[in-house]
Amino acid sequence: MDYKFVVGLLVGVAIGALLMALSAPQQPAATQQHQTTTTLQTCPTSVDAIKKRGKLVVGTSADWPPYEYVDNGKVVGIDIDIAGKIAERLGVGLGVRDMKFSALIEAVKRGDVDIVIADMSITPNREKQVLFSIPYQADSSVVIARRGLQIKSVEDLKGRAIGVQVGTVQEDWAEKTLGNYSKCEIRQGVSLHGGGSA
Repeated sequence: MDYKFVVGLLVGVAIGALLMALSAPQQPAATQQHQTTTTLQTCPTSVDAIKKRGKLVVGTSADWPPYEYVDNGKVVGIDIDIAGKIAERLGVGLGVRDMKFSALIEAVKRGDVDIVIADMSITPNREKQVLFSIPYQADSSVVIARRGLQIKSVEDLKGRAIGVQVGTVQEDWAEKTLGNYSKCEIRQGVSLHGGGSA
């Protein structure tokens, strides 16, 4: 399949979802105070505010090639290409803010960034906090182990040191499934891409 066609299709879906999310009618403050925990607060940024500012500010965690990564000091990748097309369609420039993955949702909620594009999985907890576009790709998580280790089931992982990115569905899975596991810190600049959405 042609890369430009796929990016164009994804951009169209993402722009439609973004415009719907950002142009939702604002609720009065009194109504917002009585919302249940399963209902989202109004987005802090609107399409009009983005256009007036002249820039779409995108938050990402540039450690997940080919979606987003740093190349020669610049954040690039498939997701950044999509964000650029969204900004282009809105008639504004693009600003990219690279941050830890675990900080992305709070950055949107505070209005520090207009949108997040970071290969983020949709979960019930995340849906309570922010709006999501229509998914534009599907994948699964895998375990990568040193050759020769006898890892054939989840039970074989228990008690072993494993590495997951903080704030990801993989971390949630490890906590729920493995319980008391050894946490490893991933140092800045080390990429352990395993092929799954975070």
